Amino acid sequence: MFDQFKLVGRKMFEEGLVGSHCGSLSIRQGDKIIITRKNVMLSELDDDCFVEVPVAGDNNSEASAELLLHRSIYMGSTAKAVIHAKPVYAMAMAVHEEKINPLDFDAKNCLRYIPVIRVRDPLSIDELNRFLLPALKNGHPCSIIRGYGSFSIGNDLMEAYMYLSVAERACKIVNFSRSGESSYAKRDDKPKPQQRTFRSAIPPSIGVMDRSYRRKR
Repeated sequence: MFDQFKLVGRKMFEEGLVGSHCGSLSIRQGDKIIITRKNVMLSELDDDCFVEVPVAGDNNSEASAELLLHRSIYMGSTAKAVIHAKPVYAMAMAVHEEKINPLDFDAKNCLRYIPVIRVRDPLSIDELNRFLLPALKNGHPCSIIRGYGSFSIGNDLMEAYMYLSVAERACKIVNFSRSGESSYAKRDDKPKPQQRTFRSAIPPSIGVMDRSYRRKR
């Protein structure tokens, strides 16, 4: 059961979607949630890195700090898996954008656009239910909380990870297209625009015509 947790956690770290000790993963099984423990390394998960808690209940000091947020998403949607991550490009773009419009087909097809959620307290359940949950439920399975990180949902962890990965890649593409730092922009083998040449109407053998004879003597 934990194999998918371990695979997704490792992939997220390798892809730069989380730092060494941040982010959280969970799945719902009936009236139970299995979630990563607090301060674990998602790249080094083992069977002792998880906590089982009820969907509805009090906080658990051993579980991830985002437990209440995961619970709220499960109670307000049909999600079977939730991922909280810290995708660098998406978070950077969210500082200045109200929403992120992808340029690539895959992201447009999967996400349409990436909502940017502004909240006063990223751990506030009231604000989560008011702003983040509607975005996740209405066709945006990966959304960004400005200054805090992303939440993505799916029928399993692999699907939630896919949406997260697609969103971060879309943000990279947008960023590179704006900055001109893409590898294509730096290539020397790009087709160069042809320079237009203009020919003089005066034959080169004639040169500049001498009109001194027209002067009055």
